[in-house]
Amino acid sequence: MKSSGTIDYLDAIFKGKWIIAVCLIVSLLASYIFSSRNQVKIFEAKSIFTVSPVEIESGIQKSQVEVYNVDPKGLDSTNRLGNKMLGVLLNQINYPKLSSNDMAQILNSDEYKNRVNKTSSIKITGANVNVSLDGNTNTITLTVNGSDREQVSKINKALVENLSDYLGEKITEQFKKTETQLQSISKKEMENVISLEKQMKSVIKIENGVVNPSLSGNVQVENLDLLNSYILSKQALDSLALIRKEWDGLKNKNPKEYICMNILNKDETARDITPNKKTTMAVAGVLGLMAGVTIALVMDLRRKRVIR
Repeated sequence: MKSSGTIDYLDAIFKGKWIIAVCLIVSLLASYIFSSRNQVKIFEAKSIFTVSPVEIESGIQKSQVEVYNVDPKGLDSTNRLGNKMLGVLLNQINYPKLSSNDMAQILNSDEYKNRVNKTSSIKITGANVNVSLDGNTNTITLTVNGSDREQVSKINKALVENLSDYLGEKITEQFKKTETQLQSISKKEMENVISLEKQMKSVIKIENGVVNPSLSGNVQVENLDLLNSYILSKQALDSLALIRKEWDGLKNKNPKEYICMNILNKDETARDITPNKKTTMAVAGVLGLMAGVTIALVMDLRRKRVIR
């Protein structure tokens, strides 16, 4: 038995031409009725802007700053120890930062939308908001869709215009957290220095920063460790004083000055993106033809099987 070739397929399609015609007409008619009666207008407003990530860092050069001027016997150079302590402390401190990804997430967050709802008296819940980020260029694209042209335009405008202030508030919150962290670290080091001073006064005698050599060897080594801990804690306080001086200058700056937004495009009026009726019908026609041809081929195949 020979397999069906192109001629057989064309013959089957010709025989089922009425079925194909009916499927085409039905799909076109259904598409026309649906698009005429039930199709809702869809409007879109888009804003594209770039953002610069906020990453506040200390400008103190760890390798160039001497934070303690005494060189106790038995210790590494205080300059090196002081620099090590400075680096350790700087690594502990969480300076404020907002990445471009953080900003995109904030823009699309319910918290921010609710904030805009209250400040702008705009109901964002009735629209579809989509935010995308190009990480290579730090470009954020905001797209707002909805059935109300005026409402969509207002939502797009409000979300962009309120973002800078809101990001500034987020930076302010992080500044407060860093301030609390610095205070906590300073308090802990101060308490540690006071405690070590009390221990030293009760067990050793220090002359010009050197343990009294009259003490026995074991006691001298043990108390030298105590002295080392005291020196390191004092260096930590000196390092914190440098960090605090710089930090006071950073925190007195207006947080909004750290936010850099450059709007590349902002739709003032939402555009009508409702699917074109002709396009809809063309797609429906193609689907109708495909359905009709499939039915015709299946019916022809069944007919041939019955004959055989």
